Amino acid sequence: EVDLFAVAEGPGSFTGLRIGLATVKAFAAHLNRKVAGVSTLAAVAHASGADGEIVSLLPAGRGEVFAQRFWVDKRNLAVIDDARHLSPAAVMERYGEIERLIIVGEGARMFENFGVPPSGGGEEKESGAPKGGPPNTRQGGALNEGWMVIDESRNLAPSIALLGLRNYREGKSVAPDELRAVYVRASDAEINEQWQRQKVLQPAQG
Repeated sequence: EVDLFAVAEGPGSFTGLRIGLATVKAFAAHLNRKVAGVSTLAAVAHASGADGEIVSLLPAGRGEVFAQRFWVDKRNLAVIDDARHLSPAAVMERYGEIERLIIVGEGARMFENFGVPPSGGGEEKESGAPKGGPPNTRQGGALNEGWMVIDESRNLAPSIALLGLRNYREGKSVAPDELRAVYVRASDAEINEQWQRQKVLQPAQG
């Protein structure tokens, strides 16, 4: 017997989100059950197994990422800021002044461009970074001595289920037809359409 459905609502791959949401909405509608949407970025932070101030990063295409900051303490999760679609430089501008930070998610690999060695490579530096972190971590090195980067992929299903149940208990579940994807950024088609529209509106030159 299923009483509740939980699903990642985004951000993420546009196609993947649409398929996942459509599937869950169909099951929930058939069984007349509620659905709890869960932020993919929140699930990534929760699934990391780390405690402290965490920024989740997921690939957004074109060398950019989806980013959001959380506080996690013994699997309790609090949102600190809104999800954003950012370039690597904008990520550094937004979070670079934070002394102690744990960077998690597949998008964390972007930090290799800032001089961080691949996971498991090079010698770890002694620093003020959080101790006792999960395996497959590396210290922030050239980025910030108090940063830790965890770029490995984790199974998000248990975290989506737990966070979905929490959302349900907080009254944040919805009927299947009310569930919406959280894209954070416009699709490539929408971006191209906006660009074409702006091009048409530009006054003729010369």
